[in-house]
Amino acid sequence: MSYHEALAVMVSERVEAAHRRGVTGVPAFARDGYSPRGAVPPEQLVHLIEGVYTEY
Repeated sequence: MSYHEALAVMVSERVEAAHRRGVTGVPAFARDGYSPRGAVPPEQLVHLIEGVYTEY
C-alpha cells in the first residue's frame, strides 16, 4: 500500500469515527463528551478548554 493510499484509509477511518460521535461538520470542538453545535463565540471555546461548561 502506498503512502497516499494508507493516508486515505486513515482519514476515512477518522471521518467514520467522528460521524459515530455525532460530528457533522468542521471545525468541531469537544471535551469530555461535550461538543457545542453551530457558530460558537470565542469566549465559549475558552470555557470549553478550561472545562467550564455553560449553555449559550
